[in-house]
Amino acid sequence: MSRSYDDVFHRPNGGWTQRGGEGPPVTSPDEPARSTEDGLYRPYGVTPTDDLETCDIAWWLGHDTPQGQEVQYRFIVRIGYVGDDQINLMLTDAIISIEGRHLRELRKRLSRRKVTFIQAFNAKLWPQPGAGEPVIERIEIHYPGESREAN
Repeated sequence: MSRSYDDVFHRPNGGWTQRGGEGPPVTSPDEPARSTEDGLYRPYGVTPTDDLETCDIAWWLGHDTPQGQEVQYRFIVRIGYVGDDQINLMLTDAIISIEGRHLRELRKRLSRRKVTFIQAFNAKLWPQPGAGEPVIERIEIHYPGESREAN
């Protein structure tokens, strides 16, 4: 037989992500691009595969020093939300509160373990996102018995 499987079953070229309308896969889940090719802010990165093990959550100490935590998905007990402007990741030992605008898609992708990184906006690095674009304005980590703010 000389015809390929795709030809026999009339499948278009490309994988399921191209047919499903999602972008091309991230080339390396360990090092996703933190901004677009034209230097615009990306609040989070996704991969078409699911069941990732970790998500890198980053914010800024002041406006100059990056800070963050690599969170293992297995320690996320529950994902809470308030409208489309706040997401609360309940971990076994802390709560990570993510505040911003238009975060519904981020919440949905987090629940499917598809998010590789989340990062807070920094006006020194990127131009302000458009009115309808997702943006993360603040990230806070709350530990039982103490308060630690990340922004």
